[in-house]
Amino acid sequence: MKCGKKLEFHYQNGTILRADTLNAQAEETTNFRNSVYSDYPNGIVSGFALRERKDGMHYLSNGLLKVDGDIYLLPAINLDAWLKHLNVQPDCIYYLCLQKAVTPSIAVREETSPITESVLELVAHKKSEMKQEEWVVAKFMQFAGDFKFAVTLKEHCNDNYFSTMCGDYAISGGKAVSSDFTNAIQTELEQKYRKDSLDVALYLNCLQSNCLSRKALIAYCSCKLERTVEWNEVLTVLQQSIGKNIDPVSVILTNSEKIVQKNNDGFDHNL
Repeated sequence: MKCGKKLEFHYQNGTILRADTLNAQAEETTNFRNSVYSDYPNGIVSGFALRERKDGMHYLSNGLLKVDGDIYLLPAINLDAWLKHLNVQPDCIYYLCLQKAVTPSIAVREETSPITESVLELVAHKKSEMKQEEWVVAKFMQFAGDFKFAVTLKEHCNDNYFSTMCGDYAISGGKAVSSDFTNAIQTELEQKYRKDSLDVALYLNCLQSNCLSRKALIAYCSCKLERTVEWNEVLTVLQQSIGKNIDPVSVILTNSEKIVQKNNDGFDHNL
C-alpha cells in the first residue's frame, strides 16, 4: 500500500500550463499548510506579534489565522498609522479584532477569474460590541491623547497599555498567549531573586515555546495556590508570584479569604 507522496513541478520555456497541473500545485500547498496546523484550534497560529522598528514605529508582524480549517495570511500592520486614524473615546478600553468582511469572497481581477479572495477586516470594538465570529488581537486604550505599548508584565496587566495578552492565539493542542506576553513572563522569571521548582518549569517552558499555552499558565497558578485557578485569575496570580522580585512570594486567594504570605520557614503570616 502506498503511503505518502511528494510532487515536484518542472517547467521549461514554452511549456503550456494545464489546469490540472496548476490545480495540483495549489492543492499541494493547501494540503501542506493544513497538515502543519491540523492540531491547532481556531485563532492566530503564527506571527501577528507586536514589534518596534529602530525608528520607533510600532507594528504587528505578518502572521497566520486559522478559521474552521482555513488558513488566512495576515499582512504586517502599521499600528501607529492605523491607531492615528481611529475614532475612539479616550479612557475607554477597546479590543482590536479580526473579522470576516461583509462580502467575504470576491473574484480577483475580473469576473471570469478562477481565483476568489476571502477577506478579513481589522476593527476596533468595545467589549459590549464584540461579535461571536471575531478573533481578538489586542486590547488598548487612548490615554492622555496617546497610545502606550506594553513590554513588561506589569504593563501587559495595565489597561492603559496596548497589549496582545488577551489575544486569541493558538498552539498545537489548545489556546495560548501571545509571544509578547510570553517574553514578558520570561523576562520577569529571569530577574526573579529566588525561583522555586514551579518558576523554573515555567521559565523552561518559555524558552521552548514561542507562545505559552493557557493550560500551562493555569497549571502553574493552580500549583502556586494549591487550588484550582480559573483563567480570569491568572493575571492576578502571575503579578503576585513573579511580578514582584522578592522572597517570600505573595499569593492572592479568593475574595472571601485573606491574603497569605508564605516564607521559606513554612509558616503562614496573615497580612
